[in-house]
Amino acid sequence: MVYITFRGGGYETLIAISDDRLESKQLGKILPFRKDAWDAVQSAGYIAWQDFAWGGSYELGQHDGKYWISYLVGHLRDTSPPP
Repeated sequence: MVYITFRGGGYETLIAISDDRLESKQLGKILPFRKDAWDAVQSAGYIAWQDFAWGGSYELGQHDGKYWISYLVGHLRDTSPPP
């Protein structure tokens, strides 16, 4: 499974494995925080081409033989900074 964590002003995206969706084992980070980078504190990834139908298979689909992920990134610590 892919999931997003929020830690003090920013998001990062991780991957884990689970047999029952209740307990999981973290495998690593897909989109981590990167120090001094343009996407330093906001890296929220979302699976594309997945069967999200209620009661569906929830399997990942492919496009052109590849798996895809959409993401939102940024360098500001707050997701809603003042204007």
